[in-house]
Amino acid sequence: MTLGKFAFSLLLVASLNWANAAAQAAQIYTQMPPASVVSGGVRSHVLHRHDGHDQDVRGYDDFVLSSPSTVSQLTWMGSPADSKTHGFIITLYAAQTAPAKGPDLFRPLFTQFISGLPDHRPMNGDWFEFTTPLKKPIQLAAHTPYWISIVASRRDLSPWYWAHGLGGDGKSLQFFNEYRVLPAAGDRAFSFADSPR
Repeated sequence: MTLGKFAFSLLLVASLNWANAAAQAAQIYTQMPPASVVSGGVRSHVLHRHDGHDQDVRGYDDFVLSSPSTVSQLTWMGSPADSKTHGFIITLYAAQTAPAKGPDLFRPLFTQFISGLPDHRPMNGDWFEFTTPLKKPIQLAAHTPYWISIVASRRDLSPWYWAHGLGGDGKSLQFFNEYRVLPAAGDRAFSFADSPR
């Protein structure tokens, strides 16, 4: 190979690497912990085709963005999904401050049902990372409290766990179907990104 061809090959490889990096989703916000430090999670699952089963429980976590952002991709970490997982329900909410701090369940800003398993990969023996594009990009304002809920739709009563996260306010909630709302330990593991369009 001549020096000119070698230089051209290096330039081509560098250009392809740059183009691939540019095509990667730009991370907007994260509470994803390193897989090596994931220490547990909270139950967040509902029984598929049963509206309001006694064993249903939903996890919620709040977040605030530092700048206005367009979100088109969501990643989260949880226990492995298996053949008993019918899909996942993703919901974003505005925040309410009265009578208590929490998601405004009567004003969901966005809801998406993911049928089957989204893209996923094992992070360690107990936890998986899941990623999905959103059905439409969402515009979120800066310095505004929002809430997110990620719930596994299950074909039986076996639980699914949303992993503990890092980087938020250290608090989250669990809503049990018998109208109990309990504080949950720590943040939940999720991140937002905007994919190039």
